Amino acid sequence: MQGRLLFPALPAVAVLLAAGLSGIVPARWHERLPAALGAVLVVPAVLAPILYILPAYPKVMLLDESRVKAIPFRLDVTYGDTIQLLGYRMERREFRPAQPLEITLYWRALAPPGRNFTLFLHAFDADDNKLGQVDSLLGKDGYPTAAWRPGEALEETYRFLLEEPKDRPSSVRIEAGLYLY
Repeated sequence: MQGRLLFPALPAVAVLLAAGLSGIVPARWHERLPAALGAVLVVPAVLAPILYILPAYPKVMLLDESRVKAIPFRLDVTYGDTIQLLGYRMERREFRPAQPLEITLYWRALAPPGRNFTLFLHAFDADDNKLGQVDSLLGKDGYPTAAWRPGEALEETYRFLLEEPKDRPSSVRIEAGLYLY
């Protein structure tokens, strides 16, 4: 994270490195040394985007209409005429305390949002005691809402831990919403 602080020192380091290397190699190589170093350094420069940068950004899988129609629990809640929560999926319907709750939400852009929204998920028991929450950038998998185009639909999975309710067993209500961070 702090490597950027070394950028101003790189030209001086490069000059000193070149001077040091030219002192090590025989005199007949002095003219070929810059080309040899350039040839050696071009390999990691070409491979880094393919091997390291590309895998760091997961490919966003937009949903086609057949997958949108197959959403298990439909909601069709609209947020500000720009984003629609189509529905959700939960693999498990029963949870124990300190066990992660995992929920998949299905979203669609109705209009260009123009901004990056943050999602909140809150879990409450029957007495409105908060059992857990998660706040996450909507589009956390590499496709923030500011880039969404009308009609695009995608799914995102969120997980968070539930605290132990005062009364066991207890039903859990989950609330979802959007806000600007």
